[in-house]
Amino acid sequence: MSYSIDPLHSESQPVTLTVDEVAQAGKLLTTAFWHDPWFATLVDEKRREKVLGTLFRALVRYALDFGRVEAMPDQSGVACWLSPEQPHFGTLGLVRRGIWPLPFQLGRRDFERFMRYSNHVVALHHRWQPGPHWYLALLAVAPGQQGRGIGSRLLESTLRLADERGQPCYLETQNPRNVPLYQRHGFTVLEESQTPEAGIHVWAMRREARR
Repeated sequence: MSYSIDPLHSESQPVTLTVDEVAQAGKLLTTAFWHDPWFATLVDEKRREKVLGTLFRALVRYALDFGRVEAMPDQSGVACWLSPEQPHFGTLGLVRRGIWPLPFQLGRRDFERFMRYSNHVVALHHRWQPGPHWYLALLAVAPGQQGRGIGSRLLESTLRLADERGQPCYLETQNPRNVPLYQRHGFTVLEESQTPEAGIHVWAMRREARR
């Protein structure tokens, strides 16, 4: 999978994703998370593209309907947020947006592992941020494009909106390299915990609104 990067637009700003671009965003997310410790442990490379494609397309569609999704015009990054009115994913909503093949693609054993992990992350979310908030469900930058400020540009517009409305933001990350990025944007670590599967660490982070 490859993405063309236009150097003339390297400082371009994110634009709102459209429904027609969901599949494209799903491919970008699949590429960006291909070597993610959890997904690499969960599913072998032969099935990974299909499994991640199903998962990410459904998550992006859900975020389009219940939050906001922004992407870089050159396809170098994407951010999916759920809004304070609907800051948690709902099972029925995800099924309606196409996640239903996932159990069959993973198989019983791996799907059970996936659910144990998901339940752990959901419990963190409810424990640390029970009230209305913006939830950063996904942030991805295309491989080889890190260090260009893309992640920061994808964060900034929603963080400004949250500040204007006096609303907190919440996220989880499995990658220790992402923690400093989020800290630079005002997030603080609430808890670092180990997931039930493969000892993967998850950082729960929150950002209070800046007046």
